[in-house]
Amino acid sequence: MKPQLDLLELEPFATFDEQALASVRDSCRTLVFQSGECIPGKQADTGGAGILTRGGADLIVAGSHGGHFVCGAIGVGDLFGITAVMDNGSPLVAVVSRGGSECQWIEKPFFDRLLLLHPPLREYTYRLTAMRLAEACRAILEGRQEEPPANAPPAVKGAAAYIRAHYMQALDLETVAAACGMSRYHFSRLFKSCTGEGFKSYLNRVRVGKARDMMGLEGKNVSEACFAVGFNDLSYFARVFKSVFGMTPSTYRKGLLYGDEESDAAIRRF
Repeated sequence: MKPQLDLLELEPFATFDEQALASVRDSCRTLVFQSGECIPGKQADTGGAGILTRGGADLIVAGSHGGHFVCGAIGVGDLFGITAVMDNGSPLVAVVSRGGSECQWIEKPFFDRLLLLHPPLREYTYRLTAMRLAEACRAILEGRQEEPPANAPPAVKGAAAYIRAHYMQALDLETVAAACGMSRYHFSRLFKSCTGEGFKSYLNRVRVGKARDMMGLEGKNVSEACFAVGFNDLSYFARVFKSVFGMTPSTYRKGLLYGDEESDAAIRRF
């Protein structure tokens, strides 16, 4: 039996009535993926949308000189789809399963109809797509090193996955090193040599990226986003956010709410 999605708890479907929710549930089909598989891959037509119901996935963008970069992550309950398609027909941003994962997939004709009939879903989808495209472009322009590289030791890949799954908790170097079965010193050197940045820098970037998504997609204010992603100091959060995105979280959120020229200009740069 197809699992019942608790759609009302997901922001894009919160305004749907019961009849509309039932039609979405009936249209979904379950797709299961192994680690490293692209979602939706060959199991679904190009287009459509999915809702992750188990596991996790990374958003991957191809680099300009070969290789690829992780430019985001998807967790249980997140909506995803084909963000954009390049000239050769391949997606600009690929969704790659991290560990075993499962989603409910909505085929393109039905999802297109949902977008037409439900403006809140359409607005949410457009905002989500724009943010993911911006992050993909930023990763390419920065030449951000793949996270982790394809040839990285399993311990480094496991550490990156552990951080992305537990970023909201009180993580420290010792905790993550122990989770990977390594000493603090050895883990620190290996992680930096493989990813190009230290543990703290990587953790902070994951956290502020998620905070930005929370402000843009969930309507959280700066304080709510700060504490939800694991920071316990607003001033430090603001400094890290600005170092990563080139603007303070207040400026970013002000641009989302009011569209003032200063904030809009800052956001367009990314």
